Amino acid sequence: MPKAKRHFLVLALLGFTVLSAIHIDAQVVKVLQRKRLGNQTEDITFVNNGPWANNVAILDGNQVGGIARGHKPRALFDLFQLGIRISPRGIVFMPPETLFAVTDGTEVSTLFLVDSHGQAEGTRTIQYMNGFLPDFTEGMAYIPENSPNFPDDLIVAANSFSLNQAFLEIMERNGLVVGEIAIDPSITTYITGVAFHAPDRILISGASNLIWDLDFNGNVVAGPVSVDGTGDIEGLVQISNGQIAAADYDAATLFMFDTNLNRLPKEDRHYKIGLGISVLVGIAWDTDTSQYLVAHNGFSPAETQEIVAIPPNLTSATQVVNLAGDGFNGNQNLAYLPDKHLIAAGSRPTQQILLFDNHGNLADQIDVSAFGAPIGLDYIPTTKQFAVSFRGALLTVDILDGKGNLVRSMDFSSTALDAVESVTFFNPSDPSGGEFMLLGGSGANLAVITDFQGNVKAEFNYREALGVINPSDVAAITTGAQKGAFSLVDGGDSQLVVFTVQ
Repeated sequence: MPKAKRHFLVLALLGFTVLSAIHIDAQVVKVLQRKRLGNQTEDITFVNNGPWANNVAILDGNQVGGIARGHKPRALFDLFQLGIRISPRGIVFMPPETLFAVTDGTEVSTLFLVDSHGQAEGTRTIQYMNGFLPDFTEGMAYIPENSPNFPDDLIVAANSFSLNQAFLEIMERNGLVVGEIAIDPSITTYITGVAFHAPDRILISGASNLIWDLDFNGNVVAGPVSVDGTGDIEGLVQISNGQIAAADYDAATLFMFDTNLNRLPKEDRHYKIGLGISVLVGIAWDTDTSQYLVAHNGFSPAETQEIVAIPPNLTSATQVVNLAGDGFNGNQNLAYLPDKHLIAAGSRPTQQILLFDNHGNLADQIDVSAFGAPIGLDYIPTTKQFAVSFRGALLTVDILDGKGNLVRSMDFSSTALDAVESVTFFNPSDPSGGEFMLLGGSGANLAVITDFQGNVKAEFNYREALGVINPSDVAAITTGAQKGAFSLVDGGDSQLVVFTVQ
């Protein structure tokens, strides 16, 4: 992803659908601020012709950037207008059509087409062989017309969790699968990146820092080759001069090799975005410092799980809690306890609410294993309670006391929400005792505002209103210049968005 600014599609005005007698007829959702805080590279491809000829196109979050030899990285277009459910996982340029094909890892039978300006050009259905259907797709590659094997076809990395095996599906550009290469599980059971390696080989990576060189029967010809400074190679491509580029998930670097997979570090190209903070999972507002607290879970150069403090101008990130050092994985939604000056983090693996002080020390742990793994989390300062959604009951928000005991529950199964992925408390002056904003999953793209008892007052489509696809967490800003606004983090795009709802 290049450093150049990103363009977003934002619809500022949005009407709400009224779900109950307590309602607001119309709302204005206004974006005040947004910034991508880090890279999330999923795939790379080489552009042979058209406006971006000779660029390595980089699929990073929901944006496609480009780097050409001798030029600075730049933004090419974004993919927000495509009908994808999650941030895209694979991209390939098809020279005969001057089009890109994009995969959404969950919609395994669909190729989304886009032109060189980011305009959608329809979809094509992937027609697998023998009834096979993968669970998740990743990177893609184009096989050139001069290849002795499957010329002018595409390769898609197809992963089967049920079979615990990865496959390379070879298909015509119309989506018809005409060949399949089963990958030996001793090599890898999950493929992230794939590239054609002239004249007759295939490069693959497998959610690690390793690259293998295979023949078209799946036999290892060379490798594995390790890439220092990486933890998750997601993209591979061979460019026109024969060199090979590898891209890690969040290292913001094209690692260059010669055609024999010897490293060429002087040829490396960098495209860092923002603060280098990737995989944003949780956000809270620290009332004591008037800063954002953000939990993230990066990969490179080493796995980094931490909570950082970010000022309102979004110009720096300072570690507050070393989650990895305390044995936690960084997949925590956050809240802040202003009366106790503590940071709350919902720990899914340990089924606890973790409490840290502002020096990063673990101050307390609240056992919530009776309910399961906490997902959405916020603190209600007026009642000294927690509002929590749990993995096993994603359409319920439980109100717990400070020791983790159930006080009451709010059931949202009758709403259009597909889940409650995040919850934040705000507006304690509301006659009911306060309000909640709930964010659903990417199936409905729905944000819901309720009163303190869970009665729905309004809703809006956060994808249309805020320009986000996979929000991980939302928080109310309760002090400072933007008091009364909200902030959220998009886990699929490493993006922080500040907005108001009036």
